[in-house]
Amino acid sequence: MKNIQNITRAALLMLLIALLVGTALLGCSDERTAPTKPEDPGYTETIVLLDSVNAMGDDKSGQFTLRDNITGARLYLYGYLQADDDLNLFGQLAVEIDSIGEVILGLDGAILEIELKTDKTHQDSVELDSLTNLKNGERAQIAMRNAGRDSLDILLDDRYKLSVWLDDDQHEYYPNATFLDASVIPFLGNDIAVWGQGFYLAQPDERGVRGMRMSLDLSEWWVADAGWETNDPYIPDGLPARGSTMPELFPIRDWLDRLTPSTPHTIHVRFGAAGTQTALTASLYVVYETAQ
Repeated sequence: MKNIQNITRAALLMLLIALLVGTALLGCSDERTAPTKPEDPGYTETIVLLDSVNAMGDDKSGQFTLRDNITGARLYLYGYLQADDDLNLFGQLAVEIDSIGEVILGLDGAILEIELKTDKTHQDSVELDSLTNLKNGERAQIAMRNAGRDSLDILLDDRYKLSVWLDDDQHEYYPNATFLDASVIPFLGNDIAVWGQGFYLAQPDERGVRGMRMSLDLSEWWVADAGWETNDPYIPDGLPARGSTMPELFPIRDWLDRLTPSTPHTIHVRFGAAGTQTALTASLYVVYETAQ
């Protein structure tokens, strides 16, 4: 009889626990919601066009065929270079300018010390003149080196420039750059220099290799000079003769429309110049509009 009572109590206890749990569950609502299906699903692809190929100013091409229509694309261009004598000189001039600047700071201190004297002697005046002449001479040395760096800046940027074009384009384009008017830069002669990309300014790694990435959003990217008057690219055959010496840029906005699916395409890239130690890597990242 006692065992039956114990079993009954246990059963009642379990029933009570079940009722309490059920009541708690009924009193709570599940606020979780299933994720919504994207209205316009898509997928991406990365296409390797060039993989560390020697450049040296030659036309390097990457062929590809898209799987589907694309809603966006980005072209990644990597330029690598080894310094030549001019680039080494460009860096050396910067070191010399810093060193001369330290000398000038020392001269400024010595000049100030004399100028603060309340009773200057004749010798003080002579020394002050001497120190001032030395300072002016050092300033002239800095100006000369800065002029050298300015000319090298343009020559090196033009030497290590990058251009790109699509399929059978008749002209190559220089992204993130400008054409410089040689008529206002005498040392260029009759040449037109492309300036502003700055690949040569990249810091060298432990091997002495300088590398920089350029990222182009193919819905709109900007290239050297402009043809606003004709709504066409301005590609000068000679000196820029537009009535303005100010460099301009213009946008490329048609590549996404031209990159059609199931049609072989070619992206051409040129980097560096003949005789330079240069290399290229390029990849195309595309976003397709429909799911696989």
